[in-house]
Amino acid sequence: MEVCLRHERLNMKRLVLIFSIFVIVLSKNGQAQEVSYNEKADMICFAQMSKEAVTGEKLTTEEFENVWPVCLEAAQSGAVGSQNLVGMIYLEQDRDKAIYWLTRASENGHTGAIEQLKAMGITN
Repeated sequence: MEVCLRHERLNMKRLVLIFSIFVIVLSKNGQAQEVSYNEKADMICFAQMSKEAVTGEKLTTEEFENVWPVCLEAAQSGAVGSQNLVGMIYLEQDRDKAIYWLTRASENGHTGAIEQLKAMGITN
């Protein structure tokens, strides 16, 4: 029974993720709109980096090395979610880079980045 419930929760998380991405690429009138490369990179970054939340498994080193350049590209192009994600990943490795990316995300209105900077004692 427990395995069945866990499987159902996993499938629900996957559906929520897929639905979220689908909603992002639809225009107001329900017609698919062309998505710029930056948004595509942001979606790929989000989908791949969300693996742990969806499946409970961490990215392998190889998976991370494959998706990291896409995340950086998305962040550099102005994708706010990727800016925040890159900043959060840098927190453990390079405080200056973390502050840089979190500041960019906060300047673009990302509330998570704003809160993280406040928690670090940094205000814009």
